[in-house]
Amino acid sequence: MRPRASGRSGILLAAVVIVGAGVLAYSNTFSVPFIYDDLGDIVENPAVHGFRDAQKEPLSPGGVNLTSRPVADLTFAANYALDGLNVRGYHVVNLLIHVLGALALFGVVRRTLTSAGLRERFLPHATSLAFVVALLWLVHPLQTESVTYIVHRYESLLGLFFLLTLYAAIRGMESGKPGWFVASVLLSALGMATKERMVVAPVIVLLYDRAFFSGTFKEALRRRRSFYLGLAATWAVLAVVILRAAHVAGGFGFGMTVLEYARIQVPAVVHYLQQAFWPHPLVLHCGFSYENGRPILPGAAEVIPCLIILSVLLATTVIAVLRRPQWGIPAAWFFLLLAPTSSVIPNWEAVEEHHTYLPLAGVIVLAVVGVYLLWRTAVGRRVGFAVAILCVAALGAATYARNHDYRSAVSIWEDTVSKRPLSPRARLCLGNALARSGRVPEAIEQYQLALQLNSDYADAHTNLGIALVGSGRAPEAVEHYREALRLNPKLPEAHVGLGVQLFEAGQTQEAVDHFRKAIRLNPNSANARYSLGNALAATGPENIGKAIQLFEEALWLRPDYPEAHMNLGIALISSGPNNVGKAIEHYHEALRLRPDYPEALLNLGNALLSTGRIAEAVDLYQQALQLKPDYPEAHNNLGVALVQSGRIQEGIKHYEEALRLVPDYPNARMNLQAAQRTPLLQP
Repeated sequence: MRPRASGRSGILLAAVVIVGAGVLAYSNTFSVPFIYDDLGDIVENPAVHGFRDAQKEPLSPGGVNLTSRPVADLTFAANYALDGLNVRGYHVVNLLIHVLGALALFGVVRRTLTSAGLRERFLPHATSLAFVVALLWLVHPLQTESVTYIVHRYESLLGLFFLLTLYAAIRGMESGKPGWFVASVLLSALGMATKERMVVAPVIVLLYDRAFFSGTFKEALRRRRSFYLGLAATWAVLAVVILRAAHVAGGFGFGMTVLEYARIQVPAVVHYLQQAFWPHPLVLHCGFSYENGRPILPGAAEVIPCLIILSVLLATTVIAVLRRPQWGIPAAWFFLLLAPTSSVIPNWEAVEEHHTYLPLAGVIVLAVVGVYLLWRTAVGRRVGFAVAILCVAALGAATYARNHDYRSAVSIWEDTVSKRPLSPRARLCLGNALARSGRVPEAIEQYQLALQLNSDYADAHTNLGIALVGSGRAPEAVEHYREALRLNPKLPEAHVGLGVQLFEAGQTQEAVDHFRKAIRLNPNSANARYSLGNALAATGPENIGKAIQLFEEALWLRPDYPEAHMNLGIALISSGPNNVGKAIEHYHEALRLRPDYPEALLNLGNALLSTGRIAEAVDLYQQALQLKPDYPEAHNNLGVALVQSGRIQEGIKHYEEALRLVPDYPNARMNLQAAQRTPLLQP
């Protein structure tokens, strides 16, 4: 009697449970905020905002470039077009991608177990085994970094395209229908434009074909020459997007030798294998730990045993691929997918959980099938299935708990620092999170600790400078900006920070030079354009037009920039009385974005006063003084408005208060003297 596979109802039930398990495990992630790379790649990336702001003219004829991962960026752009920066939508899409990836993995494993060479052994339980594999992969805590951390959609979307590429290829090999092969090539191309790790997809498809369909590489290439030429052509897509991108994501060549990097990766790969079976501790990417200014590299006592383990595993994998290819595929899958980051090419992201997103599937397949083969009796297999479901429940609970660590930027980086206290990068990221939450003194402490670990950390010098300025310690900040630029002259934020301090010290031309360098280094920096606009506006009326253009460009890049709205309003009024109406619109927008903005209230009051709307101006000046009682300009201008409305005595009191705050305030003294000479004041 021939073994029978599960029917469609069983497959459908398995799919429904997979979807439900994914939603349950990640149900506490929908309000997780944008963190770290999310800010640069999504929140402040005008390429992502392009769909929604398509009516705007680009800043240059070339427009704004996407990164080297344009397909993923397009999904972020779609999120932004639908609901702006509402974080919930981004998490929904991330989870959808992950669940679809699990369903694709379910399909790949099920069809593999029902293939000609394996059906006699696995057909009756193929759906159950594929179901367990997909569930374990779906809810495994190692996947949280690729799903909960929004920007790592790069990894999960790559995984989806990779699995669908293989699934379509399998369907084509089974049926011979060319449509499946065309779909596989198109999916491979999309994957190549999503993330660099897709480079190994054509190799794995060929290995799979040789193992399950053709028997030899030569026969696979003979049967499906056009298909493999198409897959190979998708490497050109990867080459094009990398060459056109401003940088290769991940960052290569940062001063570590090939041997030093390999020394890190040997125990790292063993660590990934350990985490597949015991996912603890989980650490958000945090770079290297440092001691005495140098990365801490694993010693021989750690490297040698791991090297022996890896050598045995790699040798076993090669032998299996050559002699028993059907059993070698999962192991080859693991090593090949790790190769782009865990080989000898130095990569700043040396040991990261998201690197295991796809490789984990190979480990799980080997574990599940291995347990199934060990428990040969029906009772044993039922026990094995029950144990597997308990493992799914335990892993799902661990995933839910891990996602709780992401509840805020501060909480996830506090967790990271507690586990990697010697990582300067973790300290930097915690400092950034603390600074954004208003805890600047604590942020300064973290930046200083990062610099104690690595005094050559240019980013830490820059961010410490920014925090020191916010604490009123500008002279110290200048030293850190200069040190950051000595270490790395290509840091736009350091150029902007130093330029602002130079401008405030009256060194306008030097400040302008730094702002222009920042714009050349990062054309998408709204901060640099805004700061250059301020500097040019201060050099005289001949540069007001250029300043207006720079403020408008800053707002194109960052529409929610209240300071740029306000200073654009000031520049518009300086350019002539015909622009007062436009200036008023920008002042209103600045106040919508930041209601507690006394300077915007003052300038809006000034604009309304110039158009004769005295009562409204009085109200705005009073609001500004409620927010900032020691605001001499607001006292003076309120005095002017009150005098114009006939309330001369009240006006005089505000002139006197302005002079108390700034005794050499010429406008307030002149206004006071004029008010005191007013006939209405005579007895």
